[in-house]
Amino acid sequence: MTRLNSFRRALVTGLMGTGASVVYGIFFVPTCLAFLEVAQYGMWALVLQLYRYLEILDFGASGAVFRLMSDSCQSQNKERLARIWTASLAAQGVQGLLILLLGMGVVSFSSSLLAIPDERVAEFRFLFLSVILFGASRFCLRPFAMLVRAYQSHALLNLLTPIGLLGSLAILFFSLRAGWGSSSLLLGFAWEWLISALGPCLICLLNGFLPPLRFWRFPRLADVRELFSFGSKLFLVQVSILVTQSTPLLLASRLGGLEIAAAWAAGSRVANLIKDCLTQIDSAAAPGIFAMASRGETRQMQVRLIELAGISLGIGSLLAGLYGAFNYDFIQLWTNHKISFPTIASVGLGIYVVLNAGFHLVALLAQARLQLSEMALGSLRELIFGPILSFLGWHFGGVVGLALAQVFSILIGSFLPGFRLFLQFISLGFGSFLFQVLAPAIGVFFVSLTSGLFFAHIFSRPEWFSLVTSVTLGSMVAGLICLGLFWSIFSPAWRMIRRM
Repeated sequence: MTRLNSFRRALVTGLMGTGASVVYGIFFVPTCLAFLEVAQYGMWALVLQLYRYLEILDFGASGAVFRLMSDSCQSQNKERLARIWTASLAAQGVQGLLILLLGMGVVSFSSSLLAIPDERVAEFRFLFLSVILFGASRFCLRPFAMLVRAYQSHALLNLLTPIGLLGSLAILFFSLRAGWGSSSLLLGFAWEWLISALGPCLICLLNGFLPPLRFWRFPRLADVRELFSFGSKLFLVQVSILVTQSTPLLLASRLGGLEIAAAWAAGSRVANLIKDCLTQIDSAAAPGIFAMASRGETRQMQVRLIELAGISLGIGSLLAGLYGAFNYDFIQLWTNHKISFPTIASVGLGIYVVLNAGFHLVALLAQARLQLSEMALGSLRELIFGPILSFLGWHFGGVVGLALAQVFSILIGSFLPGFRLFLQFISLGFGSFLFQVLAPAIGVFFVSLTSGLFFAHIFSRPEWFSLVTSVTLGSMVAGLICLGLFWSIFSPAWRMIRRM
């Protein structure tokens, strides 16, 4: 199978998984709010976010395992693959145990730290401990999924997503109807765990991906050290992403209560789905990019990255603009007017989604070339300034301030230095990259945003009609000029789409 065919299959199945995530997201919140209180939904969102914090104990090992396994698969070095495999099983097994033990300690004080009401403390602890148990066991099995990706069979993993999510949604609905309350959330989570944790194990066994048993050895300290020496820089990148994305929800809970936390979780839900969709593009391309890096195919890698940048930023800008325009009305309808999310906050999160898509592409490049130092420094800045800006944003602007803080955090942290590295590698001047990729993406964003606001306000907020009309006309003209430049030079992204 060629790299383009692998990319196509992984992308199509990844988008199928994203479609399942969209269906899950659309029905999950209304289903929960129909049977549970808003505070209970906010508490579940907090439980999941706290578990993601515990996953910091990965220390970047998962990404390092994937990258090193990819090199071994490309070189057909079964002995080295077996060494990395056994080292990863040992390392991530210990990490899973640490997550379980640390989580059991965190649960004792997290309810008071997050200002959980006394009448809900027992329910919160039960949910938290159950999620930790499932999550820690799934963590131990991560090397199986990394092995499947290393063999460029990401499409098989993507097929598990619809099964897990849609099955989880069905179990949640019938459990809630049966009157099982918040325990229904755990039942749905357990089904998704069963598919996502055990599915990769079955794929490896059926496809013969496991290294030959004759090469299996007791993990050596040198092999484990190799994982963490590469993973330490990835760890800093992952921590900065986690802290920046999770801080708003935790601040909203601590300073505004569970209802405000529920508002942030619901309002940012679609933005997270868009991020997942764009991540599928990079994930589908990652095995091919790593193979090019291993073989020294620099020119092919440069062309592919330019194409990916055009596709990711173009699609991201379109979806982010529509999200910023329609999210307010969507949330009102979606939650039966129980939750409201400001339009300006949605626009801010839309901009963040586009910047995050660019950052993930740069991280893919840095990981492929094993050059993560600059990205690690940018992530360190984001890790330091992100929580500070979020706190100040909440103090001065509430939910809107939290959204804008995310934009400034990624700009001053990871995006700008990463963008400079990207331009240096692809050997393309800023002017050329501006006209080929950035200008069309900016045009698409403003056209979709202002056009969406125009129609949204015609039907729901007519008092803004005159303002939105003038802004729309000007922005659409500028956006159409950018799009004209894009098509006139026949962008690399369009060439890639045609080949697919």
